[in-house]
Amino acid sequence: MLNEVSEYLFPDIFDYENDTVTIILNPPLGFIKISQQKMIISPVLFNTVGIHNLNVRLQDPWPLYTEYNMTLEVANTLPRFVNNQPSDQTMYLNEVLFYNLPALIDKEKHEIYLIPTAMPSFASTHGLQFIFKPINLDDVGVKNVLFMITDNVTQGVSDSYSFKVTVVNSPPFFKSPLENLKVVQGSVRDYTFPQISDRENL
Repeated sequence: MLNEVSEYLFPDIFDYENDTVTIILNPPLGFIKISQQKMIISPVLFNTVGIHNLNVRLQDPWPLYTEYNMTLEVANTLPRFVNNQPSDQTMYLNEVLFYNLPALIDKEKHEIYLIPTAMPSFASTHGLQFIFKPINLDDVGVKNVLFMITDNVTQGVSDSYSFKVTVVNSPPFFKSPLENLKVVQGSVRDYTFPQISDRENL
């Protein structure tokens, strides 16, 4: 696993003449050290992720040797949400909504990236945050937001997620009740409506 230290103990080594045997790794890899009869593996660089074909040579001083082949896979896990998945959001037209994704964790402690794959035109991102600013009547309704989470270590590998954002346009309303009026026939009476409010300022 990337950013972890692992040890691999080689099987028992036998030499008929009881000569000192040296273990030689081919190709030599900077993140692997041979110590006596074990291999200490400590990958930290992104380019170590993947499958490595190793040639292990047992060599005595003469030098007689035997070669063995093995593979080593350095894995990298994807970031994941700690507890909660992304949740659907509701907002009003002409408002601004900042939506922070729920807490994420990357086991190997890599930086986590948000990659939007489909979102409405009034949406943008900043880091792990979505910003919604609907201003047009066409923005009203239920919109899908699709995105991926990755640590950019294993190319082409990421997890996809989605949530919905509902943009509401509420009707205008009077801020106070209308009065009941009584008008005598043939007379003129002025009536001022109460103050009108529209939540979206349309």
